[in-house]
Amino acid sequence: MRHHEPSNSNPQVLAGQRILLVEDEEAGLTETERHLQEAGADVLLASTAYQAVLIASQHNPTAAVIDVQVGADTIERISAYLREHGVPVVLMDSLGDTAAGRQALISCVDTSAAAVARLRMIAEAEHPTEPGDDAGPRKVSGHRH
Repeated sequence: MRHHEPSNSNPQVLAGQRILLVEDEEAGLTETERHLQEAGADVLLASTAYQAVLIASQHNPTAAVIDVQVGADTIERISAYLREHGVPVVLMDSLGDTAAGRQALISCVDTSAAAVARLRMIAEAEHPTEPGDDAGPRKVSGHRH
C-alpha cells in the first residue's frame, strides 16, 4: 500500500540540488521526477547503468535516487561509481524489500515522497542550520575526490 508523505513544510527543500534519478518504468519515473521537481531539485534522468554513470560523470549529482526494480547488477554498478565519488544514494523500493539498501552511503525508502524526505535529511545532516538561520535549503553533497 502506497502512502503519501509530506516531504517538508518548505516546498523547495531540494532547491539547487542535482539529483540523479535511475528508473526504467515510465509510471515510476513520472511520479518520482514530479516529487523531486516539486521539492526544487534539478532531476537528471537515466534508465540504464551506462546512462547513469555517463550522466553522473558529466553533471556531478549531489545525490541519487535509484529504483531497485532496475536490477541488482545495475544498482551495484551505479552505486559503486557513486560511492567512489561520495554521492549519497537512496534506493527506492515500493515493494518494501530493503535488502538491497545495506551498503555504505545508501538508504532505502518505499515511496518517492519518502525519497525527497530522505534527501532533505541527508542535506540537513551535512549542513545543519543554526537557530534563526533563514539562509534557505542546503546542498546535498558527498565528499568529492
